[in-house]
Amino acid sequence: MLDSSLFKKLAEEGPIKLVVSVIIGLLLYRMKGPMRLLKKSPTLEFSINITVYILIPYLACYLLYIIFIKIRDKIEVQYIKNVEQTKEIEENNKRIDEVKSQIDRLKPFEYSVVMYLLKKENKYPYIDYGSKGHGTILDNEMLFDKSECDSTISRAFPTTDGRKIDLYLSGTYQYLLKQNVYNDLKYVLTKTGSISHFKREEIDLNQE
Repeated sequence: MLDSSLFKKLAEEGPIKLVVSVIIGLLLYRMKGPMRLLKKSPTLEFSINITVYILIPYLACYLLYIIFIKIRDKIEVQYIKNVEQTKEIEENNKRIDEVKSQIDRLKPFEYSVVMYLLKKENKYPYIDYGSKGHGTILDNEMLFDKSECDSTISRAFPTTDGRKIDLYLSGTYQYLLKQNVYNDLKYVLTKTGSISHFKREEIDLNQE
């Protein structure tokens, strides 16, 4: 005879599954399953009936329950992932729009400096000959790294007769974008093909 603690264990682990399995077992019993046709001792027949009509239905219900939980969890994880991705895309698009709106407000000279530094991958600074950057966005220390040029820096400037002469400048400053600013602008440029909402012309900065 099966241990009577089996019923207690089934009841503790899953009352609902136990009830369902008993109902299924009773239905199978009422259908006079093939096991009832075997002539066996009362003890053995009782054990077989318990196994066929209660234990097996219970295990089947438990297996279906596990499968259902696994499917449900997978659906929930995918749903949460989709929601997070959608939110991330929306926030990213909002940030891109904010960056472009700021660039839209730049003067032609300021826009050209930003584009120059982007094209040079922020490795070659914009050198401000003639202090053109004074009073512009270049004064913003949150956006640009500013440093004084070496006094030995020379530039070749054309004369009226077509010749070029070297001028040695002092008190001249050079600018690079802050790395985080450069990264944001580079991302927007790569992602959308432009850092502005509309097409803008660049002016010659005389940096070559």
